[in-house]
Amino acid sequence: MSLNEFHVWGRSVRVFHWINFISFLLLIFSGSVVHYGMELGLSLDGYVLLKKIHTLVGYIFIANLLWRIVWGWTGSYYAQWRHILPFRQGYARSFLEYIRGMFGRHKPSFLGHNPLGRLAVSLFIVLFIIQGSSGLLLTGTDIYMPPFGGAISQYIAAPEVDPSEVKPNVPGFMTSLRAEMLATVNPVTYTKMLAVRNPVVTMHIWCYYLLLLLAALHIAAVVLSEINLDVNIISATFTGKKSFRDIPVDLPEEEKWRQIDTQSLNKVQTHPIKTEANK
Repeated sequence: MSLNEFHVWGRSVRVFHWINFISFLLLIFSGSVVHYGMELGLSLDGYVLLKKIHTLVGYIFIANLLWRIVWGWTGSYYAQWRHILPFRQGYARSFLEYIRGMFGRHKPSFLGHNPLGRLAVSLFIVLFIIQGSSGLLLTGTDIYMPPFGGAISQYIAAPEVDPSEVKPNVPGFMTSLRAEMLATVNPVTYTKMLAVRNPVVTMHIWCYYLLLLLAALHIAAVVLSEINLDVNIISATFTGKKSFRDIPVDLPEEEKWRQIDTQSLNKVQTHPIKTEANK
């Protein structure tokens, strides 16, 4: 059966995806080891090292996310938020049609994200923002790294202790080391800091589990799409090209083609597309 092939995802989107994927895996691994440090017998040196690695990878993750947010306003056609976020007029109708198609004989094809994918991407972005923001605050309260660490260590330092000498805010299971840390902080300001930190820790942990669940669902959906030959999602993340058995329902109108970057939506094989663009 002949296929329709289109170049949909530009280089910026593909680079974002793989930086995001790799940094996400590293953050999940390092964060999990820190979170279950007591069960794994984590030492102070191991805790601090992993927290620093977690933070440095987090900086890359956040910078990459910020770039993607900007690119969503300035980038190529299907990278733009108006073609991703599930708020545009007609989304509810397309969502219902897609769900009906999943259980029927014909599931509509989409050049960009399908309606379920748009919802998933939106949830990912929201959780990424929450997780990244809370992570920056927590690394400032644990090992006093930028952007908040300097101000926090100065705020909680005991009167006779230089802020740079404040000990890392180690987990409770490191009893003796925690006593050393408490000797370097002002009990009053430290308690106030904890009142802000503790809810953020809870939020960070819940987002961690939600992201794991969403990532598992995302991977399952991609695998099912590949097995059912709906669309080649995995290879498209490398090449930017998506292949379909039929014509995607979100093919742009003639006046929209000018907004797409020079590599987007170039027909490379099979029968011509019957749109205003090639009449």
